[in-house]
Amino acid sequence: MYYGYGTLKNYQKAAYWVRKAYEHGYEDAKKAWDELKLWRY
Repeated sequence: MYYGYGTLKNYQKAAYWVRKAYEHGYEDAKKAWDELKLWRY
């Protein structure tokens, strides 16, 4: 798994991609959505 060390954080892009993954049936995306509170972005 890639952790993004040395990159800038962009929560809006993270929210976009996690939401897209969840919409396509990736259940772990829902967990990430809730844990990272991406719904704020």
